[in-house]
Amino acid sequence: MLPRYRQFIFALVGLLCLATAWAQTPTGSIEGVITDPSGAVVPNAKVTVTETATGRVIPFTTNEIGAFVARNLLPASYTVKVE
Repeated sequence: MLPRYRQFIFALVGLLCLATAWAQTPTGSIEGVITDPSGAVVPNAKVTVTETATGRVIPFTTNEIGAFVARNLLPASYTVKVE
């Protein structure tokens, strides 16, 4: 009975370590709400997020409340352009 107990403990510790490793993903996000000068939201605006070092372009369109979210971005410098 002791070996099964040890197997359970080792499995539990392994799962806890794995869960901790997933929590450490090195990504971030850029999010915002696009508004015009009067403060009204701008739906369907074209938003371009560009990684400055590589030139990689990630296009977005704002939703009906003017919001956009760029997720899972690696650590780097980015520029955001709105049209």
